[in-house]
Amino acid sequence: MRKYNYLLVLIFVICSVSLYSERIVKYAENLGPAVNSECDELMPVLSPDGNTLFFCRGECKGNVGGQDIWMTHKDSNGTWVDAWNAGTQLNNKFNNFVASITPDGQNLLLGNVYAADTLIDRGISISYKLATGAWSTPQKVNIQDYYNLNQQSSFFLSNDGKILLMTIERDDSYGQKDIYVSFQMKNGDWSIPMNIGPIVNTFGDEFSPFLASDGISLYFSSNGLGGYGDADIFVTHRLDSTWLKWSKPENIGPDVNTPGWDAYYKISPAADYAYFITTNNTLGLGDIYKIKMADPVREIPEVLVRGLVINYKTRQPLGAAVVFRNAENNEIFGTSRSFPNTGDYQIVLEAGMKYTYRVDLEGYISAYGIIDLSTVDKFQEIENDIELIPVGDSLRCIRNIFFETAKYDLSDEAKFELNGLADLLQSHPDFALVITGHCDSTGTETFNRILGFKRAEEATNYLIEKGIEQSKIAYRGLSWTSPVASNKTTFGKQLNRRVEFVVFKSEK
Repeated sequence: MRKYNYLLVLIFVICSVSLYSERIVKYAENLGPAVNSECDELMPVLSPDGNTLFFCRGECKGNVGGQDIWMTHKDSNGTWVDAWNAGTQLNNKFNNFVASITPDGQNLLLGNVYAADTLIDRGISISYKLATGAWSTPQKVNIQDYYNLNQQSSFFLSNDGKILLMTIERDDSYGQKDIYVSFQMKNGDWSIPMNIGPIVNTFGDEFSPFLASDGISLYFSSNGLGGYGDADIFVTHRLDSTWLKWSKPENIGPDVNTPGWDAYYKISPAADYAYFITTNNTLGLGDIYKIKMADPVREIPEVLVRGLVINYKTRQPLGAAVVFRNAENNEIFGTSRSFPNTGDYQIVLEAGMKYTYRVDLEGYISAYGIIDLSTVDKFQEIENDIELIPVGDSLRCIRNIFFETAKYDLSDEAKFELNGLADLLQSHPDFALVITGHCDSTGTETFNRILGFKRAEEATNYLIEKGIEQSKIAYRGLSWTSPVASNKTTFGKQLNRRVEFVVFKSEK
């Protein structure tokens, strides 16, 4: 009877594992033979637009060294094309991998340190995208008192570029590899790695950290927390700014975690899919899978902002740094640099927030702007071209500020634009300004002429409060006589409720 019961249990376990494997196939999708091979695929990293995938492939035909960086991109149908080796600029005879890509898509954080095709020590390097589209020779990233007692490591750089997570083994580790955090210092180096504590780290291995776009949710793999297989993927949430207090790690469940080894969980920029590695039901060893994100666990969606930085007068492309800040606290969120030969720039921003940006380039008037994503709740792409006006032009039109219907009080966005205008006038004492207030067609002509005057007057008074001499400003008000769009639409009326600025070089 006991043997019979054991047999029933064994049959039940076998059937359960079989059904479970089928469930993984049903809910998660293998990226297929264009990406996965009979070898070991690891560490998937998506570009900011979600159209390029970097990953590393273990010892395999076509590799330069032991573990190489490979890449693929989506074709016009959204299908991943046949992957190719990233080449000797990023791969040498040692183990190489991409740890993170910055939100502007122009910097790769790379595992290990390169020097004349020789690995001089372990750590991380950074490579910059050149104007040609190729990657620069990787340069070592300096981490104070960095050492790793383990042969393996993994890293992740936060979206704002200020937080570096790593899994290494050190004297204060609780088991084997633990998750550590390092903070960027003013000189660009990184602080001594700090263990994030025993709530997350165990006697076993914790590895493959991924910090979601909310800056709080940390996904990682562990073989010391139990679960469904050899290593499972968990999520924990940071509870304060010390990086030492975390919620109890939760297993993300059997839709992802298998009887095999599961790791390197990454959420796509659109927050619609998660990509991960599993050794269950694979073409070879580890394979890259993706699974559609369920709404209850969807992270803060990201927005891809892209455009051109160009000369306002000649329309030629310019290379310049575009600095984005959180509009609420003025902290830098990220920086994107446009390519001099094309003017292209891009950056990934978090939805649900408002941002300001500024571009400074020698020989040009600084450009300012606002990107309001406070009401955005899903992934999207935004085109935002930036025009830089050359210093020395005799006449320059500065962007408008806008108003609500029948009102003349200044919005936060208007004040931001005026602050930039004040900076411009203070840095160029020979500049003067003409301000003109405009209206839409709502109301009488007399009412709107007065309203246009009050709008121009309000902007003038604000600039005077910011230290601009009144003698440098002339202002006037018009009604609806100079529309820039049709007054027959709501959007057109919004564009017509404006104040225009013309800056010119004053006569001495």
